[in-house]
Amino acid sequence: MRKPPGRRIELSSSQARDFSCSSVACDLAPYFGSMRSGRRCSMAVLERCGVDFEAGCRRKFPRKSRLNLPGIGESSQDGGMPPQPTPSFPENLVADRAPLPEKSPQVASAAVDSLPITVLMNAGSGSNDKADARAAIASAIGESDRELEILTARRPRDLPDLARRAAARRPCILAAAGGDGTLNAIAQVAWELRLPLGVIPLGTFNYGARNLGIPQDPAGAARVLVEGRPRQMAAGFVNGRIFLNNASFGLYRRLIEDRESHKQRFGRNRLVALLSGVATLLYRHHLYRLDLEIDGQPVALSTPSVFFGRNALQLEQLGLDEALCVAQGELAILALRDIGRLKMLGLVVRGALGQLANATDLQQSCARRVEVKHLGERRRRIRVALDGEVERCSLPLVVEAVPDALLMMLPGEAEKER
Repeated sequence: MRKPPGRRIELSSSQARDFSCSSVACDLAPYFGSMRSGRRCSMAVLERCGVDFEAGCRRKFPRKSRLNLPGIGESSQDGGMPPQPTPSFPENLVADRAPLPEKSPQVASAAVDSLPITVLMNAGSGSNDKADARAAIASAIGESDRELEILTARRPRDLPDLARRAAARRPCILAAAGGDGTLNAIAQVAWELRLPLGVIPLGTFNYGARNLGIPQDPAGAARVLVEGRPRQMAAGFVNGRIFLNNASFGLYRRLIEDRESHKQRFGRNRLVALLSGVATLLYRHHLYRLDLEIDGQPVALSTPSVFFGRNALQLEQLGLDEALCVAQGELAILALRDIGRLKMLGLVVRGALGQLANATDLQQSCARRVEVKHLGERRRRIRVALDGEVERCSLPLVVEAVPDALLMMLPGEAEKER
């Protein structure tokens, strides 16, 4: 697969040594550096993406899709989709795009530090002791004399209503205490009601919290709610339903469902999640013949799975160049070729090693808006995984990245995401 064009980074030894993320004069810095993980910037990712250090980290490659699967321009064997011309992707593909819908926070940033805090806890998230977490949260916030309310939902589906009832009593900071699914549920309510959002990671993976630089211990995360700074954050949406990490349908969605089933049977830990994923990949997979529009350009695509990413850290760990696109407010689009089980397992291994950038069996692209019009079959509804939670959505699926969708409480040194 051809890499995006761009000038090679050439730094002196002193420049390379001093190239920490806090010194990069652009908003991409938080995604590749010491603020989040205590590491130096991922120079390999920046170099592959054509970032020029001396130009202030501005992207040097054109906004082109690289989706060019064999299915493009071909008619479906089952008659599900008419022939489509192979699309061309001009350099100024997104220059004339209509603005995306936005919502402004109900509470001004300056007033956030006086708001009460409502912590919504998912009793089923992760394997942490919820009583200990509750005590740590209460102790950390209690030191600030801020009004605190901690509510626990026994079932994940009760979280949105619990949050809405709390917000109806008075404006507050809604803090999600749980995993990525819990954060997704509370983020939806915060977006609808235009209230500030916080996160206390208590789940298995906590990709959302890690991407934002939130401390992984309950007390440290709780202190961010009172000592941190509110920042505007972008988010992804599928038919108006929010996601912060990723949305997917097909094979990856099935992997999420199977993983949740296996966790309920064998326990919530990463080993169970890994073995569950391997088992799912060995099954026979359904092939979708999709009719898409990517930033207004028609694309025909045959694939068992489509993944839309909005978490730069998650993509960087897989070794994907699209982490840079996400850092600039776009969606990463990953589509899997129709491949066999052995090649599928090979992709899993490459992903675990962070080496997916040049995987020829994985098609990659970036966009602000994608519309899935047809699946190549009669169905008009499809199950979509949003941050690990599965929803039934109607076609067409409209997937988009919306800037400044949320006002989030972040550590004081965090930068605003575009």
